[in-house]
Amino acid sequence: MVRTPLPGAVASHYLARVTEQQLTPPAPKRSRGRVLWLVLGVVVGVVVILAGAFVVWVLVSPDEADIPAIEKEISQGVQEQGGVAVDVDCPDTVEWQSGQTFHCDVAAEDGTTGKATVTMENDDGDITWSVE
Repeated sequence: MVRTPLPGAVASHYLARVTEQQLTPPAPKRSRGRVLWLVLGVVVGVVVILAGAFVVWVLVSPDEADIPAIEKEISQGVQEQGGVAVDVDCPDTVEWQSGQTFHCDVAAEDGTTGKATVTMENDDGDITWSVE
């Protein structure tokens, strides 16, 4: 079999294509898995940031009085000051407003009952209380 040389222009074009293909590495393929994980990571990050902002907002702005904490504070205070164990029952929800007062029922183990007057002092969640 006899080989005939390619004409000069065609041969140089062919060699240029072959050399270019050999010297240029193939472009890296982007994996769909990487893109999916990247998008998922961004979404999770945004959700975590929003959840943190919500928690801070709830902790900083008391819209309602923390009734269980107030009941506990009154009960412990009466025990410490008067040596009497009492059950305290305040309204289930009280909207927080500085200067506003509300009343709680107080009952001792011996059956004695009374009322606690609770005053919301400021927007920081501070209260004062007295039992009558």
